[in-house]
Amino acid sequence: MKIILSPAKTISKICERFSLGVEFSNKTNEILKNVPEVLVSKDYCKAFYMYDGMCYKNIKREEFDECDLEYIREHLIIISALYGVLKPFDLINPYRLDFLMKTKMGNLYNFWKDDIAKNILKDTDFIVNLASDEFSKTVKKYISENQILDFEFYEKVDEKLKKHSTISKKARGMMLNFMTKNKIENIEDIKKFDKDGYEFVEEMSLENKFVFVKNS
Repeated sequence: MKIILSPAKTISKICERFSLGVEFSNKTNEILKNVPEVLVSKDYCKAFYMYDGMCYKNIKREEFDECDLEYIREHLIIISALYGVLKPFDLINPYRLDFLMKTKMGNLYNFWKDDIAKNILKDTDFIVNLASDEFSKTVKKYISENQILDFEFYEKVDEKLKKHSTISKKARGMMLNFMTKNKIENIEDIKKFDKDGYEFVEEMSLENKFVFVKNS
């Protein structure tokens, strides 16, 4: 089982930075030659600590001990428009680039094609999807529905279910924290997720999509 996560547009100001050189894939080097230098820093950070968006704040990385980090090392994959597939402790340049950004090379979805999906599926036959649609489509296009578990997160306000990007980003981060702290290996155990008042809703869920609702 692998857990896929999106990067964040916000870069952490406090991640430990390194100046040593790192070798990247041919595809990453090709992108680097075709995007403005201002989009990519010359320093290096560990991927898992580099991002600082809403999702990453709710992962609460500062709470993780060595056992938690080993779970992250074994299970987490960060999908990147620049690097393709990132392992959590890969050293990378901080950057500002996503799949929707226009480059001299055109569409980065077409550039990566099925490389990202193939890379992930070398090590697993099942994916837990905590990535946004923009990033998860690099994988979902090339696999069957029974190979991936999706999520929907709602808040119940005045008996109405609400869903928006802020809710989803926070909940994805909390879900990764939950899975890490509980060393989840069995998909059924994900249904026990109860952080911040969320509950699994059986009647709204499917075999390949779990729905959680938070009562506000």
